[in-house]
Amino acid sequence: MPELNCVFFTGTKPCGKSKSCNQECSSYRPRGSQILLIHLGALGAVVRSTALLQPILQKYPNSQITWVTQSPAHHLLKKHPSLYRVLSLSEADLLH
Repeated sequence: MPELNCVFFTGTKPCGKSKSCNQECSSYRPRGSQILLIHLGALGAVVRSTALLQPILQKYPNSQITWVTQSPAHHLLKKHPSLYRVLSLSEADLLH
C-alpha cells in the first residue's frame, strides 16, 4: 500500500523515486500542513510578500504552500523554491 502521507505521493500512484512506497523509501518526506496564501494585489506587493515564506516554513516545517494570485504575478512565483504550487485565477487553475 502506498504511503499517502508522503509529499511526493501524486494522489493516484507512487512517485516512482523508489521501488517501495513506504516510510523506508529514501525519498519519503512526511506531509506537513497545507497552507493556502491568496494575494491578488499589485505585482510589486506580491513580490514583497514572498518575504513571508521563510518564516512560515520555519514555523511549519514540511508544509506545502500553495499561492493563488493574478496574472502576471503567477509567472514570477512559479519557480520559487519555497512554494509547492502557484495558481492563477484562470479557469483551469481554479478547477484544479
